[in-house]
Amino acid sequence: MKSLFDYIDTSKEAYKSILPHLSGMKARVLQAIRNSPSTDDHLEIILDMRHQSLSACRRHLVKDGLVEESGDYLPTRSGRKARVWRITEKGIVALSRKKDEQ
Repeated sequence: MKSLFDYIDTSKEAYKSILPHLSGMKARVLQAIRNSPSTDDHLEIILDMRHQSLSACRRHLVKDGLVEESGDYLPTRSGRKARVWRITEKGIVALSRKKDEQ
């Protein structure tokens, strides 16, 4: 498996293609997942977002390869099991570069 430093060196073009799509909302969701892998339900609570907005944003992050399923499940407020999402190495790189540009 590549180290984070190998990934950074080999992913500049991929990062450049993702950065324009890392809006403020996506960056907030990505940072929250980096801080603590979470379910959509938990993210809705901690970010004070509506379900539709949060799940759409998280889906885009998955599609962009910045977030992935962790393989874990946790109960939602309704008691159902929900997937736990975690940040990928590509997501860590995107967040660090986003902060560097600010």
